[in-house]
Amino acid sequence: MERGILVYVLIVTIAAAITLVLSDGGTKAELPTYNIGDEWVYRSTNDITYTFHYKVTAEETLDDEDSYVIETSYDPPFSGIKSGETTWVKKGTGDTMKEQMLGKYTGFLFTRTHTYSYQYSGAEKWPIEVGKEYSVTRTQTYTITPPYQTGTETKTSTVKVEKMEDVTVPAGTFTCFKEVHYDEDGNVWFTLWHSDDVKRYVKTINNETGETTELVSYSIREESLAISGPTGLEVGEEAMFTVTSRSSPVENAFVEVDGDTKKSGADGTVTLVFDQPDNFTVTTTKEGYEGASIPVTVTAHPEGAPHYEIVASVNWINDADTIEVGIYKLVEELDPRGEVSEGTTERIRFGGGVDAPELTDYTPPRSGQPGSVEATEFIETLIPLRTTVYLDLNDLSIGGQTGRPYRGVYERLIAIIYTVIDGQWVNINAELLRWGLEEYPDFGWLKYRYFPSESDPDEWLEENYPYVLN
Repeated sequence: MERGILVYVLIVTIAAAITLVLSDGGTKAELPTYNIGDEWVYRSTNDITYTFHYKVTAEETLDDEDSYVIETSYDPPFSGIKSGETTWVKKGTGDTMKEQMLGKYTGFLFTRTHTYSYQYSGAEKWPIEVGKEYSVTRTQTYTITPPYQTGTETKTSTVKVEKMEDVTVPAGTFTCFKEVHYDEDGNVWFTLWHSDDVKRYVKTINNETGETTELVSYSIREESLAISGPTGLEVGEEAMFTVTSRSSPVENAFVEVDGDTKKSGADGTVTLVFDQPDNFTVTTTKEGYEGASIPVTVTAHPEGAPHYEIVASVNWINDADTIEVGIYKLVEELDPRGEVSEGTTERIRFGGGVDAPELTDYTPPRSGQPGSVEATEFIETLIPLRTTVYLDLNDLSIGGQTGRPYRGVYERLIAIIYTVIDGQWVNINAELLRWGLEEYPDFGWLKYRYFPSESDPDEWLEENYPYVLN
């Protein structure tokens, strides 16, 4: 379980923990004070676009230390598996002490907890000022319950406060400290821009993954609005947006986009549907309040796309014909008996009767049946970790233990796996079959074709089949 949950779940703890307030004419940054109700909304973009909503919900004592409690929600689920989490931030240092998230892995509920400790050298973190440099070693211990696995990871970085500069993000233009984090090899790991006006960062760049996060709206003062909701949609997709002021829903706020206006309900929400592709700005206003807006990119359904019901992220490759994914989105209504939902991790077995040589030892150097290592490496090349994949579930599959639809004898979802490579839609199952028949022709690549399937693998082998690499 741990591999599928852990791999490439991006951690923005440092960005969330290091905040500032300017003093001495803007030359230094002191540790800020949060208030219950403070909230910030961010947009994060890499392979897929997310909205992050941070809210200070309480103050608690944790391990004899006073801390802020911050609730975070994600739309869509972060890395396909994390819909929300709770973070405890130490008041005296701004360091994250603990993170906790609830999730579901292949149908089973779990709790994942991280605890952190920090060691600083060269200088203290506070106050922050241009030219300051220090090193920090962060040790995190993670535990997953039920008790699947525990472990400890340590990362040392060097932090340099390079300069102050103006940064423009969807929430506005802010004067910020630019802070660069270097890893142990001297490579840039993270770059952050902090602003006094918002008591937090307004922009981050994860230089290892290319992910960029920007402030969209915030509400840290009375009579100021924030708006949250999805920032990436398809034409015709129904989307809910929520208007709040310091974390409380705002009723009868005007929500306007492209000349059309609605009013928020008692829960602060409105539902919008976009009928054409474009870049939109959804704006909220109310008399006596400072307004806010959120950018929304609406795209047409992908041109030339095959049929699929699920958009997901590759979290782990078990072997050549089984992967683990985190589910971002269900784009079609599924049979509820299948128990498939967003924000969960599922193991996916390649459908269409395809079978690959079996790995028997998963630890490097891997080994197994002839061709098993090579076939696994082939799949890893086509859909490396964090690749966005599109799943066409097999409606004819019935779970062997539960009778749930879409599942096989071991309760894995059976699917055709598609992705986009260099702008071309590719059927990964077909690629594996075509490659395997050529490289290892003596292996029975279609030994399971007697199972009921929506797909005919013979079509994948035809010369004019459209969803294979040219």
